[in-house]
Amino acid sequence: MRRDGAELTVTGTFGPLTRRGRSGWAWWILIATALLVLPLADLVLNVFGKSGEAWNHLARTVLPRYISNTLILGIGTLLLSGIIGTWSAWIMARYRFPGKGVFGILLVLPLALPPYISAYAWSGIFDYGSPLTVILGRIMDPVQAARMGVAHLPGAIFVLAMALYPYVYLSMKPVMTRSIAPQLEAARNLGSGPRALFFRTALPLARPALVAGLGLVLMEVLNEYGAVSYLGVDTLTAGIFRSWFHFYDISTARRLGGILLLFVFVILSVENRQRYRRRYFSTNNRRPSSMENLNGRRLVGAVTGLVMLIFISLIAPMMQLGLWASRSWRYLLRDEYLELTMNTLILGVSAVAVCLVLAMTLVYARKLVKHPVFQRISSLAFLGYAVPGAVIALGVMQIGGKVDGFVTGGRILFVSGSIAALLYAYAIRYLPIAQRPISAVLEERFSAVDEASLSLGRSPLSTLMRIHLPNMAGTLRAASILVFLDVLKELPLTMILRPFNFNTLAVRTFELAGNEQVAESSVPALTLVLLSALGILVMSFKGKDKGPIWNRYSRSGN
Repeated sequence: MRRDGAELTVTGTFGPLTRRGRSGWAWWILIATALLVLPLADLVLNVFGKSGEAWNHLARTVLPRYISNTLILGIGTLLLSGIIGTWSAWIMARYRFPGKGVFGILLVLPLALPPYISAYAWSGIFDYGSPLTVILGRIMDPVQAARMGVAHLPGAIFVLAMALYPYVYLSMKPVMTRSIAPQLEAARNLGSGPRALFFRTALPLARPALVAGLGLVLMEVLNEYGAVSYLGVDTLTAGIFRSWFHFYDISTARRLGGILLLFVFVILSVENRQRYRRRYFSTNNRRPSSMENLNGRRLVGAVTGLVMLIFISLIAPMMQLGLWASRSWRYLLRDEYLELTMNTLILGVSAVAVCLVLAMTLVYARKLVKHPVFQRISSLAFLGYAVPGAVIALGVMQIGGKVDGFVTGGRILFVSGSIAALLYAYAIRYLPIAQRPISAVLEERFSAVDEASLSLGRSPLSTLMRIHLPNMAGTLRAASILVFLDVLKELPLTMILRPFNFNTLAVRTFELAGNEQVAESSVPALTLVLLSALGILVMSFKGKDKGPIWNRYSRSGN
């Protein structure tokens, strides 16, 4: 132990930690990470526990179908969304053509349509007597036309891919525009044609971004419940809800959740290995690659393809929702609609506040406590986004039930089934969304500021509150929008943990559609979509020199 100026340094097992504030930040890393990981650890342990008769019956009968459907749905969605997202990113990154700026925004807007709302809309588009089935009935056999639809596994793949391909597009476009620009220029100067340039140069070099985008798509597929439930596709997530809400077998639901969680860990391990084996050569390059002008048949083909993609993924579902809403607009006048909107907004703002506080303090603690052990421990706190919402909800319910039993003797629901439990689950799932932009700025840009402030006698907390926060207003605003948009659309987690008689726009939309009141469900669904679209449009506005928010922070996710 030695005294160095105003600070007292203690050396021990974990290296140098200063008593003047930094040891407290180390404890905060341990406590916060434990709270965020505890529900997931409990589920994993539940997988290896003793099984009951109900689980044995499920394993013999429907579990193979749950697993096979989940695998097929995941692989099919990955293939389709990967092809669409990569193609659209290549066209937007490498070519110049009229209306490109408008296409750039429209290609991202399908993220405002949650997959379950898109599933309702496409079911209505293929409904008996709809304009599409009438047209198809004149072209082909009317009986076959009437049987067409999306209420099957291939239809679910189509719906999910149309809603999720922007994740691949947003991951690939910045890389193709800037990161691999020198390699593309060199290959083109050496005589590579458009096809060879794409398949032999761009695609291998952009593989880490492609894996990152596909990883996000797969996480969303595993999390999806509303779409697969409405379309009648049995997946592991659907099995969790069926075991809990239909058969009231919570132990089987938890075991299914643990299996799904192990499935996610395997995917993350494969993804990390693939991404570390292939890295960019010029990740710090800021010079965009030169673009070619499209003309003639190539221009017609590219624009036609983009228009068809935007029509199928965005315009057609919105037209169907608008048609239903025009018939049930009086739903806007109900007190229930105002209550749903307020509940959704309050939950979103509260979740944003919780996630921002946790993200800022944990990222800053990682910066102050630089020991590798604490770095590895804190990284566990940011794994929640990879875990499906239903799995997180099961873990939170398990922990909440134990706290209820300890505090109240099991007589009342004190923690589980409350707003506090819901916000706790939101923090576990969406903390990584807030952490990425904050970490990209706080850990990279303010090191000299920290050293100067601490040397002048300010405490770490004072430095964070008085220096960093005022200089990170734009970053915090971006993180707030990203978290808020995800909370708006969250369905399985909210359905499980919401208090009694407490609904959100997403939950009420699902309930109305499940009760065959699809027209009435269109009003809360459209409200949800418009709020999400507004947030995406705000993110699309360019800053002084940094571009749209998704370009600004996509590297931190890759």
